[in-house]
Amino acid sequence: MKITFIDPGFGPESFNTYWDSHWSSVLNHGLCSVSAYAKEKGYRDIDLLDIRHLKDWDDFDSRIRIARPDVVAITMRSCDHPNVEHILESAKAANPAVKTVIGGPHPTVAPDDMPRPDLVDYIIQGEGEIAFAELLGDIEAGRSRERVFRGASPDLNELPFEDRELYDYAQTVKLPNYPGVFKSPMVTMLTCRGCAFRCNFCAPHAEVMFGKRMRYKSVEHVIEELKLLHRRWGFRSLKFYNSDFLANPNWALRFAEAYGSTGIGAPIMIQTRAASLCRAEEALAAMKEVGLKLVLMGWESGSQKILDFLNKGCQVEHNYRSAELCRKHGLLFSGSFMFGIPTETPEDIAASVELARRTRPHFASVAFFTPLPGTHLATYCEERNLSLVSGPNDLLSFSPEKAKVKGVDYNIARRGAEEILGMKFGGRKAGRLVRAVYVSTKGNLKLRHFLVYSYSRMVSCRPYRWLLKRGAMKSGGQEE
Repeated sequence: MKITFIDPGFGPESFNTYWDSHWSSVLNHGLCSVSAYAKEKGYRDIDLLDIRHLKDWDDFDSRIRIARPDVVAITMRSCDHPNVEHILESAKAANPAVKTVIGGPHPTVAPDDMPRPDLVDYIIQGEGEIAFAELLGDIEAGRSRERVFRGASPDLNELPFEDRELYDYAQTVKLPNYPGVFKSPMVTMLTCRGCAFRCNFCAPHAEVMFGKRMRYKSVEHVIEELKLLHRRWGFRSLKFYNSDFLANPNWALRFAEAYGSTGIGAPIMIQTRAASLCRAEEALAAMKEVGLKLVLMGWESGSQKILDFLNKGCQVEHNYRSAELCRKHGLLFSGSFMFGIPTETPEDIAASVELARRTRPHFASVAFFTPLPGTHLATYCEERNLSLVSGPNDLLSFSPEKAKVKGVDYNIARRGAEEILGMKFGGRKAGRLVRAVYVSTKGNLKLRHFLVYSYSRMVSCRPYRWLLKRGAMKSGGQEE
């Protein structure tokens, strides 16, 4: 049985972008895990068609005709509708007997918003490893089964290591995130599934996908995979894609001890919540000792009213304190902000600008809120007729560029974004230029990669970090 996985990319502009940046070459960890499990169960004839590797739709149509797989399996996000529709039509045209399977976040959280039923044979909701392998057995044996079904949650320690070479992994590792700070090769990893929090702009995605609790791989399992990856690729940087790496401080402490004993020594980047970081200073310090270099945090807002509206589960003080702790331990850190939120006022935006002014994060990003299908806040917008999202393509951009919600003063939101983005370059006028460059280079990933490299090199150099620290001190921040 020939099986072809499809990575639909990130919208219609994805063709021929795999070589351009970290984000256009990053692998889908879910697909890699499903592929590894299927191969372990004996289904070895598996390949991948990645839209980002191909020239255009003619190229895709030609390749799917040549491959003529028996099963086509697609991972689908909410922004993937147009690409997935074409993929399914092309697969059915190439082989009318092909069985098509869709899984991923969108069919799990929005099962009624799917491509035409005649194009989709099976829909797997939730986690796919066990369900997909069982489905292959049913297809092979000619057994019938329900069209839409939910996958069982596996024991993460019983899963095989991800099939990373399903992708062009030799190229993937050459393109690190924050390339001016981290060197290639870079490997990325997830060590847990689920989320302990219920932020309205995201929930209930994690709960519907993975269940109500966070499930971790054992430290031993993670270390064994890292050792294997280091022998194979000699990676010099490591990024964890966990949404909240410090949610379980005890796990992080055990990992730091085990990682330090390996002698790998590759610098580390993590993502975490400000509130979690504030409760895990011991783990933060331990991670710093074994290579932690950059901490990414979703602050969202400097307004407690907005944080409460988002059900963020943290206080403004956590945002300030997380910056203090990162500086205390000599860590680079990033704070991301969200504007354009329903109920937002100019005072709320000013509070976020003040948060950025006083903390001076080494990296700052500003996004406009986008009501993603299946989230609580999208339902809030739909019930009040607030959403300006007109189709899947509106879900592709999270930059401060396009209005997504009625009743929001986007001129004020843009001014706030420009103030934050220009803070390191002399003020709002510079921020207007930074924002314009950010928006205009969305279609030129190579140029954006170069700009990110140049900026991150500047921010991470010692003289600049000293000046930034002095600026934070003068603005009311804490000295290292």
